[in-house]
Amino acid sequence: MKGENQFSYIISKYGKMLILLGLLIIIAIPMIEMMYVFGVMGLIDYVSNKVTNTTGVNQYLAKAIIVALMVPLLVSAKWTFSLSSQKRIKGYSVVAFYTVIFYMAMFVLTKDQWFNFATGESMKYCAMNPESIHCFDKPGYDPETGQLLVPATPELAAIKNRYKHPTQKVVNPKDYFNSATGDPAVWYYETPDGTIELFDHPGFHPQSGQALKPITREVAAKYEKQEAKRQEQQQLMEEHRKQQARIEEERMRKANEQENIRRAAAERSVREQIEAQERLRRAQIDEAAQLAREKLFTSVSVQNKSSILIKLNSGEFSGIYLSPGQISEPKNLRIGTYTLNVSWNDIRGQTKNTTVYRNITQNTSVISITDKP
Repeated sequence: MKGENQFSYIISKYGKMLILLGLLIIIAIPMIEMMYVFGVMGLIDYVSNKVTNTTGVNQYLAKAIIVALMVPLLVSAKWTFSLSSQKRIKGYSVVAFYTVIFYMAMFVLTKDQWFNFATGESMKYCAMNPESIHCFDKPGYDPETGQLLVPATPELAAIKNRYKHPTQKVVNPKDYFNSATGDPAVWYYETPDGTIELFDHPGFHPQSGQALKPITREVAAKYEKQEAKRQEQQQLMEEHRKQQARIEEERMRKANEQENIRRAAAERSVREQIEAQERLRRAQIDEAAQLAREKLFTSVSVQNKSSILIKLNSGEFSGIYLSPGQISEPKNLRIGTYTLNVSWNDIRGQTKNTTVYRNITQNTSVISITDKP
């Protein structure tokens, strides 16, 4: 009973307060969520407007990129209210990281930007001196020269760009004038001898230091004539070069022909010398063989010194008849013992034969048949 009385007492005393607290919590939660949502949307609008107004980037593209990048930021932002110290540290780290990323991105987007896209206001303050132009993001004084920095103007930006991108000489430009505006697309410098040199943007001539002038139709026409004459001269020089090349080629061809003739003559002479040497060698061999044969053979005739007709029946003299005292034609006989068969007819008409042996020497010239058959 006593416990029930205490509970009833608490309810009666604090009930209204508890009900009011509950109502406040119920109302506060949606309000906090709405504030969170509107705060996020406001942050997205602020960042996208900042990027768009400064750089001129398409607002929908800027918002798409920012929303994609802010998803992790929104998730981690809740960690900053967590009761866990580790989650709070993570949340603070992510928020700090995204803050650094935002300012670094704005620096990259605006570091080379001279004017605000939305307002046209100058974003650079510069001091100009004869050698260069120093520009800064805030007004003040040039730390090198002490000159007062003044807001940048389009003319000053153009001059600065000339320093940043030196003029380049061009030959036979595609267009002399901008097809959309009719403004000059090239600038020129006329040398003391009347030669026109063209450059891709305004600036100063790299040798004379004089300011380049925007091209005019008269200058363009003069440059066209100059280029036509230059190309004609270049063509003549090219033809002369080709002619000289052809002459040199013909000279080389003739020189090669002469060299080939000389080589052919030299080869023919060497070949003739080799052939002459070979003929001489063969002649020497033939001579040696002839000498050798002469040493082995000798020229010998047969003489009939008998009183009757004889017939020779051996080798070189076979079938030869010799009358008494007659001598045969000489024959080459090998040196050494030579056998000669001789036949004749006796008084009764019968054929008789005999063999004659003779020793043939180098000095033998006649074989005499003196034996009476």
